[in-house]
Amino acid sequence: MALFRSRLAYRLFVQTLLFSAAITLLGATGKLYLDYQGDVERVRKEVDAIEQNQLAAVSLALWNYDMDLLKVQLEGLERSPELDYAELSGEDGSLLLSVGKPPEGRLITRTFKLPRPGSPQRTIGSLKVMAGLETLLKQRQRQAFTALGQQGIQIFLVGSFILFLVHYVVTRHLQQMARYARELTVHKLGQRLSLARYRAKDAVPDELDQVVTALNDMQDQLGSAYRELASSKERLELVVTGANDGLWDWNVATDSVYYSPRFLEMLGMEPNSWQGKLSDWVERIHPSDSESTLRAFNQHLSGERENYETIHRVRHAKGYYLWFLHRGRALRDSSGAPVRMGGTFTDISLRKAVEEALHQEKERALVTLQAIADGVICTDAEGRIEYINPVGERLTGWSAAEVQGRRIEDVLVLVEENERVPLANPVRESLARGEVVTQTQHALLISRHGVELALEHAAAPIHNRAGLITGVVMVFRDVTEQRHLARQISYQAEHDSLTGLLNRRAFEQRLERLIGSAQEHGYEHTLLYMDLDQFKIVNDTCGHSAGDALLCEITALLRGKIRDRDAVARLGGDEFAALLEHCAPAAALRVANHVLELIRDFRFVWQDKVFSIGVSIGLVPITRESRDKTQILASADSSCYAAKDAGRNRIHIYQPDDAELAERHGQMQWIARITEALEENRLKLYAQTIRALKSDEQGDHYEILVRMDDGKGNIIPPGAFLPAAERYNCSHLIDEWVIENTLKWLSEHPEQLGRLSLCAINLSGQSIGNERLLNTIIRNLHQLDIPARKLCWEVTETAAIANLQQATLFINSLRALGCKFALDDFGSGMSSFAYLKHLPVDYLKIDGSFVRDAAKDPIDLAMVKSINEIGHLMGKRTIAEFVEDDTTLHLLTEVGVDYAQGYGIAKPVALQELAGVVINKLTA
Repeated sequence: MALFRSRLAYRLFVQTLLFSAAITLLGATGKLYLDYQGDVERVRKEVDAIEQNQLAAVSLALWNYDMDLLKVQLEGLERSPELDYAELSGEDGSLLLSVGKPPEGRLITRTFKLPRPGSPQRTIGSLKVMAGLETLLKQRQRQAFTALGQQGIQIFLVGSFILFLVHYVVTRHLQQMARYARELTVHKLGQRLSLARYRAKDAVPDELDQVVTALNDMQDQLGSAYRELASSKERLELVVTGANDGLWDWNVATDSVYYSPRFLEMLGMEPNSWQGKLSDWVERIHPSDSESTLRAFNQHLSGERENYETIHRVRHAKGYYLWFLHRGRALRDSSGAPVRMGGTFTDISLRKAVEEALHQEKERALVTLQAIADGVICTDAEGRIEYINPVGERLTGWSAAEVQGRRIEDVLVLVEENERVPLANPVRESLARGEVVTQTQHALLISRHGVELALEHAAAPIHNRAGLITGVVMVFRDVTEQRHLARQISYQAEHDSLTGLLNRRAFEQRLERLIGSAQEHGYEHTLLYMDLDQFKIVNDTCGHSAGDALLCEITALLRGKIRDRDAVARLGGDEFAALLEHCAPAAALRVANHVLELIRDFRFVWQDKVFSIGVSIGLVPITRESRDKTQILASADSSCYAAKDAGRNRIHIYQPDDAELAERHGQMQWIARITEALEENRLKLYAQTIRALKSDEQGDHYEILVRMDDGKGNIIPPGAFLPAAERYNCSHLIDEWVIENTLKWLSEHPEQLGRLSLCAINLSGQSIGNERLLNTIIRNLHQLDIPARKLCWEVTETAAIANLQQATLFINSLRALGCKFALDDFGSGMSSFAYLKHLPVDYLKIDGSFVRDAAKDPIDLAMVKSINEIGHLMGKRTIAEFVEDDTTLHLLTEVGVDYAQGYGIAKPVALQELAGVVINKLTA
């Protein structure tokens, strides 16, 4: 049965039979045709022979009209095997005689003219004969069919033998090969094919042997290829797994696409959830990315682009989009048409998020650099400029396009402000030292157009992850106006704003220098300490303006009698001092007498009043035996008060032997009075309104002031005893009393506390460093339940700077509770605004010496504006003191000062009188 299961053998058998049958049929048909044509030719010849053999006899019989003979002749023709029908017609064509039956189908017909005997040109009739061919054809067909049947049997027998032979020799082995090929798997690649047939040992390999050899060779090659493929697949799986990429493979002809499970997993899809079409991916591309992505895809397919690579977003199953790096490459046929395309999907959403964050950070950095008020220049490691912001362009005079790649020295030309010598470029220093380089000298920037600008700058190196310097960032600022203002402030810090004389701080510095020169070199100097007599009468009678005018005129007198090399200072309200360098006491006494006489003879005229004043002078030699400035000033103060006690308008020369007595006398005089007032509770608290100028502030805002009752009902102003308290280190006792009684009063008057917006309390320089007082304040706040946010502590600029570290600690401790701080008398003694950066205060109280004449003096007005602007720039609010008229108040409002305080706003009111009174209604 295996024979008939062999499709090849069966096909060979059928094809052999068909081929043999076709050949046989073709041969039989040819033979039939040839035999039939031979029969036709034979009949035709016999018919044609009638004309020669019998036509004359028939013509004669017809001439004789012998019908019987004609009938015999015709019947003789009809009996011929080739002829089927004969008829005789007369001369006129009429039928005379016929024998046989006319045949159907194919036939041969002849009509012979019967000539007249003896006269062949004339005819007497015609003879028509017919020979049928159908009988001959059928006879030949029967013979052909018989032959075909015999030959068919022979062909079948031969084909069957051939079938068996082919199966035995070929197809059974081919079946074995097919079975081997079908059953060949990766696990059977080591099994070789061998045909079960007899072969002589020395037989030459035939085609089957060659096929077996080829199959075995192919199996060996497949095994090697499979092993290589398995290794490549393993490597590919490792690469794909490691890369965490999705794969895709598109068969262009069938439009079927393979998407790897990892890619579908990235999109939140189940494996095999897509239909395997390119549209599965296309329909999920973000609308904004679709056009550019498909354009690049089609350009690669058309050959316009060598590779396909795009970055676009693909919609996740949950509706949001992921960023993918989509790569691919097409395989093409010989004509260049794409037949297959594949590639990867790499999820770069995190990278895009990081890039977006970096971009935003960069944008913020660029916007910041564009917006800040400082110039910024970035260079590479060679000191060549890569970036400059708009402020840097404006300061240097160079545009960003022009500086690209230029050396920093070509753009940033720096010289020393005073000597005008070139300065080392900070960028080069930072590159060389690998650290931040800040300004150490006053520098001037010479811009491209020759403009000179005072500059503050700092340069910092940029390091990469390896710690190598890749460039430098330099920040620089135009401080021309600030330096000019600083010079003014420095001058104001060392000089009295009213008289232009040295102030106490500068005077003490000069005094220390002279003490040092006396102790080191034995030089002699003299200190004249002068206190005007009857000055208070002028001040109280005619007001502060008259007092200020008097002080200015006294200053002019002193300058006329004191050498230019000597230092003249105003130490207080009506206190002056002169340092006479290299001047012995005897010579100094002559100078003092000249001053005494000059002031004694001076008449001060104010409006319709004339005043005579005097001066009490304490003269103190500065020698090698002098200890320090405190001792010198104490001696001078004692000597001056000794002159006052002796009757005023005179000179008292300090002698070492009376120093202790004078010092004790002066100290005890003030200490006794202050101590007595504290013990008898004769200090009085006053409140002075602080008015908001820029906003409608709700609630009361005032400053607590202290006065002294002398026991006789007279109120002593603070200027009379507070300087002495400061001088002899008992001001902290007054501060403690003021703080305790103010907080107690607020606690006892809850309606006032509820209405209170801010209460300002002064602290002396001694209190700033007093840790016990700090603890007392904190304890009282908690015990009395006073909201710390309603308290503002005022410290003087001089005291804060003198105790900067302690002041900062003190301020931060109370600010942590919610308290606010104000810097009092700001501008009177400060040498640099830099200190303000280190003092965490909320308010700046502009010194009254600037405010009082701001409406008349443009310099004072400029100082007020500068302090106000710098205060606002540093986030602090400003308060103007000594506001005494509406003109000044209106001017301060225009300048933008936040608050105003002074007699033009409201006079101080006794604290006990505030109960039940709205303080903002208490105006002068």
